[in-house]
Amino acid sequence: MKTVKIKVADIVIEYTYNFDDYFRGNIEQYIVLVEEARYRINCMIVDDIEEIDIDGLTKIDNRDYYLSQTLEVVKVYHPGTRVLSQLVYFDKLRKTCEIKLNRLSIKDLAMQEYALSGVIFMEIALMEGYLPLHASAISFDDQAILFAGKSTVGKSTQSTMWRFYFKDRVELINDDKPLIFVKSGMLFVTGSPFSGKDSLSKNLTRRIRMIVFLEKELAPFIEHLDSKTKVELIFRNTINIGHVETIDNIVSIITKIVEEIDIIRFYATKNYDSVEYLEKYLEGKFEDETVS
Repeated sequence: MKTVKIKVADIVIEYTYNFDDYFRGNIEQYIVLVEEARYRINCMIVDDIEEIDIDGLTKIDNRDYYLSQTLEVVKVYHPGTRVLSQLVYFDKLRKTCEIKLNRLSIKDLAMQEYALSGVIFMEIALMEGYLPLHASAISFDDQAILFAGKSTVGKSTQSTMWRFYFKDRVELINDDKPLIFVKSGMLFVTGSPFSGKDSLSKNLTRRIRMIVFLEKELAPFIEHLDSKTKVELIFRNTINIGHVETIDNIVSIITKIVEEIDIIRFYATKNYDSVEYLEKYLEGKFEDETVS
């Protein structure tokens, strides 16, 4: 078990975890020593999880949920039993979350610890006014491009091709859920140690140049979008937003993104012609019939 303080943008969290599988070579760049933590996430591996009673639980299959402005509880039972395999207890007033995992019921403890910690981290980010976007974010010439879209559409493929094609001009920021935020009236994106199953992330913060919503196609093609479609795509590719207060924070960010950032739908191939095509568009080098 390790306890570290991690800082992502301006969010400082004291994080206690058990497994290095998804953090080795990644979490170290976010560790700080002297800053005070505003939040705490404590992960425990136990042989038995004590039942807790809470009024107003919602029951779905083998899960019980409770969600309010001040408290979030998730209880997961071993299939066919009332034996708890997972318990998440997030006290939002005290800014403390406990995650308990039953070692006798969970096969991949490292993965589950990482996944649940990431969920809570993203909720904290939302509470603090950061917008997690399901995207692969890169820094190109010190400005950020975000490749967003549904699973398997090729976000990581496109960012990888850009890194190979442009070499030192490109750095990966986060390959799964980078955080968008406003600072000094400008829109930025930053990485975090929670970056998908491959844990690809850097502690980088860059101003956003473009958001690219991907679709697969046989030849590259760019579609310009109206504001309504842009908002729908952003909401569709962020995490669930739980409360009105959080929604109010996030809507202001989304409004600013739609007003100030170039957001396109890009029908892309898995070849470098897509990289060359998008770079030409980015630099304003052409206007032709393949842009609508």
